[in-house]
Amino acid sequence: MAANFSTLRPLILTALQNVTDLVIAYDIHTENTTGYPYATFEPSGHTNEMFTTNDNLREYMFDIIVYQELTKAGRDLAIENLAKAVDAVVTALDTNTTLRVNGGAHYVKALPSSWGEYVNAKGPIKYARLSLIVGVEIDVT
Repeated sequence: MAANFSTLRPLILTALQNVTDLVIAYDIHTENTTGYPYATFEPSGHTNEMFTTNDNLREYMFDIIVYQELTKAGRDLAIENLAKAVDAVVTALDTNTTLRVNGGAHYVKALPSSWGEYVNAKGPIKYARLSLIVGVEIDVT
């Protein structure tokens, strides 16, 4: 089975749902949640390069966002909760073999993150955006 957005999405969702430092995970970006910290993800792009005369090297990209509210938790606890959740997500995806075994991926790049804040209808939110890149060699003959 060759990896693609459709085959990777449910595997990523399952991996995130198994992260105990998250309350819940969604396979779409949403602000409607049952608790914090939580994660969302969506496809964000892909590359496609000629690898050999018979196959291409594709990288499927996903934006994973981990959210933590600031009002109830307070800044110190919110950052601690978000840091734990981000570390757990990174570890879960670094050690996940189902993307390769069941999803057809040939490699998964290490996840970088960037952090920020914004205010939504529920109040101030601290978030981390992680970039998941999954590579696969696709036969084009």
